[in-house]
Amino acid sequence: MSNRVALPFLAGLRLPDDTTPRQVALARAIRRAILAGEVRHGEKLPASRMLAKSLSLSRNTVVQALDRLMAEGLIKGRHGSGTYVDARIPIVEHAMDEPTVRAALSGRAHALGARRPQGTALPLTPGVPALDAFPRKIWGSLSARWARALPDSTLDYGDPAGLPALRQAIALYIGASRGVVCHDEQVIITAGAQGAISTAAFLLGDPGTAILVEDPGYVSARLTLKLAGLLLKPRPVDESGMTLPTGNAARDEAGTEARLALIAPSHQYPLGITMSLERRMAVLDWVRRVDGFIIEDDYDGEYRYDTAPLPALASLDPDGNRVLYVGTLSKVLCPSLRLGFLIVPQALVEAASQVRAALDRGVPTLIQSVAADFIGEGHLGLHIRKTQALYAERRATLIASLKAIGLTPLGSAAGLHFTVPLPEGSDARGIVKTLQARRLGGNTLSAYSLDQAGTREGLVLGFANADDATTRTAAELLARFAHA
Repeated sequence: MSNRVALPFLAGLRLPDDTTPRQVALARAIRRAILAGEVRHGEKLPASRMLAKSLSLSRNTVVQALDRLMAEGLIKGRHGSGTYVDARIPIVEHAMDEPTVRAALSGRAHALGARRPQGTALPLTPGVPALDAFPRKIWGSLSARWARALPDSTLDYGDPAGLPALRQAIALYIGASRGVVCHDEQVIITAGAQGAISTAAFLLGDPGTAILVEDPGYVSARLTLKLAGLLLKPRPVDESGMTLPTGNAARDEAGTEARLALIAPSHQYPLGITMSLERRMAVLDWVRRVDGFIIEDDYDGEYRYDTAPLPALASLDPDGNRVLYVGTLSKVLCPSLRLGFLIVPQALVEAASQVRAALDRGVPTLIQSVAADFIGEGHLGLHIRKTQALYAERRATLIASLKAIGLTPLGSAAGLHFTVPLPEGSDARGIVKTLQARRLGGNTLSAYSLDQAGTREGLVLGFANADDATTRTAAELLARFAHA
């Protein structure tokens, strides 16, 4: 073992000027230098006092950093001699921070593209409920009750398919509100609607399996299907809902006709169209003919403003074995709950439970326990009635503000958002950037389209999370573009 001290290494050692604890930053810098070969293996490191003085650190901080590296086996102490780099560590030819290695991504990862989800629910963001109307007091009280008790059942993994009490509460709630009659065991609890769609995709399809999707449609759902390896077959949406394919338009790469479809019949996303009864029956006839399944995304079916909520497509399935129903509490309460559910035909219950166990072992039991009480004690029904009135008021205010500047929303009869067609030649992306600069949400209609050539440009705006002040600000900004 060499007695040569690595003084050049000390001269070049720099710590980042950030909030990282100093002992962590020092250990990280020395680790990088060792693995990059900047310090020869077997060389002696400077004494802790010398390092501390050179870097303006306390000696205790340096000792803690060296202790970390000793625990990792990168350095070793020699009694009465000092601290040395472990000579057994292989030399890495290139520095760790040099982009010399390009990890090979899977085809599925490449298919997802470079889209990064928005992390902040800005006012006017489509699909976001009124966060200012979240029942904080009631939810907090229920959470505190469970937190104080903390029975063993809330600390264990629990059933991957979901907490029995929550599955029962949802079965009763969906039967009464959406006309979907099911047994408790048919309800599979998931991490939001996206988790439900993912479960259905892995349950029903293999890589390369064709699935019909609405175009324009819900981007996150399409990404989920791609991640599962399914082959997307986009279908145009007309005034009656998603159109059905003819000829070879819905065949997979092997020439097999598509047997799966993802549809949002109650309030198509993002166009807001409600699928007509005639089209619903045609879709059910199609799925029986091809011996397939429909994944029904009923993400905000609770809210309708001109008429009573329409029954779900699953409630029209005479045999009860062709439609997998996707619902969520994230659109009713708040996105961060990540509570969704998938109602599957009786014959698929066991297989769906196994898929859930394989994917992520289920949703945290403590959150499920609170949600079960929230629904079972009647708080959910009361919250929906309150927010129904609030959303109707906010919807009317935003519609009136837009019409005052010559813009007429479409698809506003239900849900939490609508689309706003723009005059020919409008810069929709520029409008969205302007809104974002003012901390407002919204998106371009084209962002949801696979067929960019056939999409008329417009905006997609959410009204549930937009108060009067937000609406006035948005209308003033949009007026500049409308009159440009």
